[in-house]
Amino acid sequence: MKQTGQTANRSQKRAAETRKRLYREALRLFLEKGFERTTVSEITDAADVAKGTFFIHFPTKESVMGELGTLVLEQMEACIRNPRRNGSAAETQILALFDAAGRWHEGNRELSRLAVQVLTVSPGGMEADRPNQIRFFRLLLDLVGHGQQSGEFGAVVAPEIAAQTLAGVYFSAVMSWHLTPSLPPLRRMLAEGIGLVTKGLRA
Repeated sequence: MKQTGQTANRSQKRAAETRKRLYREALRLFLEKGFERTTVSEITDAADVAKGTFFIHFPTKESVMGELGTLVLEQMEACIRNPRRNGSAAETQILALFDAAGRWHEGNRELSRLAVQVLTVSPGGMEADRPNQIRFFRLLLDLVGHGQQSGEFGAVVAPEIAAQTLAGVYFSAVMSWHLTPSLPPLRRMLAEGIGLVTKGLRA
């Protein structure tokens, strides 16, 4: 039984390493050649695995970019799970959440641009990123709810509408930042956009 468990652990470790290698090579090729011009065969050749192995880990090329979205979302979540932020005001947590995302986008501009293009333009992009969008919305909904329950925000606006508005600030700011190089730094755009929304929520 022990040997069987060890074998299973080794298999899981190999699978995780293969997935990581496919993910890394796919992103590299997407940046070098472009998403549309990169084939699955090229990705598996670069990762030194059989072509069918790709589809064991990723149902589509777009799902690789969805994985990237998950990574960014996890970094956002980690910043508000920081013990130092326990008990923080809802607005403070929302600002920290968006600042973490802005920091990632500013530090990985070309990868961010690629993700925006694929997830918003490619036919399968929105579907690949849908779980992340739902998770992001629920996170914002929890934070808005926390603010309303504590009295920090008023209860006039439905939390679902407030969360959707905040999500809109995030997505529109990221897209505008890529489309218009003359705009201010993304983190500043996000902070100012959040400020406008939370000012309305406190009214």
